Amino acid sequence: MDPKVIVGILLVLGIVIYFSLQQNTSTTEETPAPTPTPTPSAPTPLGPSAPTGDETAPAPPSADAVIKIDGLVAWYDGPSYDETKRTWSDKSGKEHHITEITGFVEKSKNGEEVKGDVDSIVALPEELYDDEEYTFISVAKYNGTAKGRIFTTTSDSGQNILVGFHGGRAGVYHSGGWLTEQLNRHGDKWVLSIAQPKLYRSNGALRTAFRDQESDNIYGQVPMRIVINGRTGEKSDWSIKEMIVYDRLLTSDELLAIEKVLTEKYDIKPNRYELSTLTGDTSSEGWPEIINDMQYKCGSSEALTGFGIAAGPKSQYSCMSGLDLEGSAIPGQTIFEELKGGSEYFKNLQDKKIDCGESPINSMRLALDEDEEKIRFEYTCNNSKVRNNTCQTTMSDAYAIGTSFSNMSGLTNAKCPAEHVMTSAKLIKDPADNTKQKWELTCCKPKGI
Repeated sequence: MDPKVIVGILLVLGIVIYFSLQQNTSTTEETPAPTPTPTPSAPTPLGPSAPTGDETAPAPPSADAVIKIDGLVAWYDGPSYDETKRTWSDKSGKEHHITEITGFVEKSKNGEEVKGDVDSIVALPEELYDDEEYTFISVAKYNGTAKGRIFTTTSDSGQNILVGFHGGRAGVYHSGGWLTEQLNRHGDKWVLSIAQPKLYRSNGALRTAFRDQESDNIYGQVPMRIVINGRTGEKSDWSIKEMIVYDRLLTSDELLAIEKVLTEKYDIKPNRYELSTLTGDTSSEGWPEIINDMQYKCGSSEALTGFGIAAGPKSQYSCMSGLDLEGSAIPGQTIFEELKGGSEYFKNLQDKKIDCGESPINSMRLALDEDEEKIRFEYTCNNSKVRNNTCQTTMSDAYAIGTSFSNMSGLTNAKCPAEHVMTSAKLIKDPADNTKQKWELTCCKPKGI
């Protein structure tokens, strides 16, 4: 065959095969799927401001922030004293530096405390406080054999105020009269004192009777000037870690917050299972408003152990501090009853039980409504626990039901035995005399005793 013909045939066959292959390829390729339009996501049920579970609780305020609150006028600690310049610098920012310093005053080796002897006198600045209100907080102790006063008004001031220390006793307060028991509660240990005109706390325990901050009973003497070793013939060897002064009455919550900061800072321990007897002011009210002055309120973490009426008349009661707390605070309770007149004034409250169950009573109060048509018990419970197998029933002496406060003067021994706290109280009719009544108490030992 002619070679040209052969070439032509091969050329035609190649073209046919080429187009056949192209057609098969186009029929087997998949057409890419179109890109779908994104569907908007559903809104989250939490919403933009709802918590996601990743948030952390806000950090508690710093120790300095707890102290640097409204009314702070002076603040001194060990590191703020300059031995060379003999100046105790004020950390409050108010420039109330202490420059009136007599005798040998030195810092401890670690710089945390300032020390002096009987010849060392340190005068805080004058006019730090309001005429009616002040709060003075200190961490100090006796530091030698001389144990008179430490924080005091001067002999020529016309005032007789001392905070924390007197005659070898630590944890006392005198302001126009003794407001605390005259007991040596802390010896040579560090004492955290909190003082207001009619309030004193030491190492976490309330040492003065409750006074309603809404009344005038909270006002008393305000020192014109506090001077360390300022009283002639009553000086001390002393050591101080901190002093803080406010020109107003801090609230209970503020005091407790500062107290917590300082106890943790200086590792100050409360006395365990310690009793304090608290005496209120003489009531100037007549009958029946005087009922509102029957208030028996312990410190927030303390337990009532007894209550009564002292000469005056005035409330008098005892509290136990240094308990082990468990869980949250228990809310207060109120028992309302219609008021009865005449000699039956209190009969409607008989057999109405103030009951805190397995916890001690923290406070109790007898009160009238403003319209004097209802009478009530108000009480709160402490968030500690008692040992149920130690509980016993205790009866007070009977006293008159009558319509004058003096008739209640027989209420002197409604109290628990030693080492016991009160978990319930009930006013009952005296089985032997219908004109009298008595208190039936449940008393138990707190856990730990």
